[in-house]
Amino acid sequence: MSLPRLPRSTILAVTLGPLFVIFAYIGTIAILLVTVDAPRFSTHFLDDVAFRAAWITVAQVPLIYLLSVKWGPLNILGSISYERINWIHRWVGRTLFLSASTHMGLMMQSISFTELFKSSDKAMSVIRNGAGAYGLLFWIAISSILPLRRRCHRMFYINHYISTLAFLWFVLQHVPSYARPFAYLALSFVLLDKLLFSIMFLSKNISIKPGQHFRVYIPALGKFEMHPFTPATCSDLSNVSEPLGGLSSVEEHVSLMSEVPPSMSDMTLMIRAHKGFTRRLADYHLKWLSLPCPNSSKSSSTLTAYLDGPYGDPPRWQDYEALVFVVTSTGVSFSLAVLDYLEQLWLKGEDVQTRKIRLVWIVRHLDPNFEATVLETLARRSILLRDAGVRLAFEVHTTCPHSQVVEVERNSPFSHQRRPSYFRGKLLRIINPDDIIRGAYEHKEVEREPEHSEVRSSASSDGSATLIDERERQSISELEEVPLHPQERRRSSYLPLLFHQEERAQAKPRCNCAEIQQQYHKLKSQPYVDFVTRRYGSRPDVSKIMKGSIAPFEEIKAMVAVCANEHIAKTAKNVVAEMNIDYAFDSRARCINIFTEGFS
Repeated sequence: MSLPRLPRSTILAVTLGPLFVIFAYIGTIAILLVTVDAPRFSTHFLDDVAFRAAWITVAQVPLIYLLSVKWGPLNILGSISYERINWIHRWVGRTLFLSASTHMGLMMQSISFTELFKSSDKAMSVIRNGAGAYGLLFWIAISSILPLRRRCHRMFYINHYISTLAFLWFVLQHVPSYARPFAYLALSFVLLDKLLFSIMFLSKNISIKPGQHFRVYIPALGKFEMHPFTPATCSDLSNVSEPLGGLSSVEEHVSLMSEVPPSMSDMTLMIRAHKGFTRRLADYHLKWLSLPCPNSSKSSSTLTAYLDGPYGDPPRWQDYEALVFVVTSTGVSFSLAVLDYLEQLWLKGEDVQTRKIRLVWIVRHLDPNFEATVLETLARRSILLRDAGVRLAFEVHTTCPHSQVVEVERNSPFSHQRRPSYFRGKLLRIINPDDIIRGAYEHKEVEREPEHSEVRSSASSDGSATLIDERERQSISELEEVPLHPQERRRSSYLPLLFHQEERAQAKPRCNCAEIQQQYHKLKSQPYVDFVTRRYGSRPDVSKIMKGSIAPFEEIKAMVAVCANEHIAKTAKNVVAEMNIDYAFDSRARCINIFTEGFS
């Protein structure tokens, strides 16, 4: 159950649940700092507060390391994935820094900097180690702020890893022997994490549930980079090599573009080329395609990848009668994996409660190749589900204003020889027949695209991502542009050709959504499957979609699953919270569950 979110702000955008936890934790630490035995206004009060701050600081060290590891007691025994508690790790770190600053500030009132650096006394050496630990803690806090973390995540990760280990060493040198178990406990969490990481990293027999993700490491493309990706498939649940074989409905779906479905043991990743690692991966794929076929004189080119994971604790999707997916860009792979999982369960004859699935896919720009791959996969996986009585609805929302469907206008090549008139009929338009043939040929080439490729890249797709990269979020203001009115587009098309050519020379490059949409409109292309709805040029109303998918007095167990950018995820949480408040006041029949996938 989700709590309502505070009004959106550029400074603070936290849900009430985490906000309550943060204030409760900081308040507890503050109370412990000042509740010392010494009288409040005595000379020993500040000394007692300084020592109390030291104990509180060192006591928080194991907690912050426990929350930072990916394979620890919380992750294994509590089935809590690391990305779910990252925000707690950050706030515990900030609170630890405040308590350490309290200890450092009060202690340095009685110690001069000259004595700190020049004294050879053993006690002063201990204090110097404490100053070194605080200096590292200050550096960790400064280098972990959000803008730096997003701008160069690889450098942040390397710096964070080295600095935190060095901080532990300084703590061991600074604290007395009876306080060292705190540091040893923190170190044990790190060693356990690395041990389990090595075991899972080298394991070949791995399985993945729908909604989980892997961290992919390809040494040839980045020696110090591991990136999370959510597969569009899940592990094989049966011994059947061809899951759709023998079904009578297969022959009826002649519109499918692929005759042989991929092996269910394969793992499909949908990756958008952005920059850094994903760009290098896309460039490698293009280079690989240009290489000659391997033969006796030239061996095949291989790229070794290591998988760390899986991570995540998704719900039991088959227990929900209604599933509503809200995904953006490559986040659609998250929902495709769930459909793959439900299809396999139906094939095995398992008890599946799901009867209604609505998938809302939001992208910024049109990408025919990517869209064809998604629709092709969706159509293939929907065969058995629809035969089992599951109602499917798939909506594609392209938010780019240039993708709006408008009347296709062509300028006359002779329009520069006469003045335009707004009171007469349409101008004479002579269309080159080669354009129609070329457009039809390009459309057929899109249909003949391979079913799967090792890299699916699109530099012009939506800015959000799967559990991939928090740096790929799009600006909300950019997505909310208002498209031009069709009448204004028509009027601009009547201007002389020479005037248009002069303006084009100065205009900035624009996206090709209008050109792609023109080909769709000209060729009267239809969706690959009959349950697909397309909408162009505006952002969808997530609140209306979610409330319309689950009727207030519908007695069904429903789940809303979101794999989108931070803004859409928070909007979905807020809507679910409102629906659950209605349930609390008997305005809704059942409570609604929500599952979000993404980094924060």
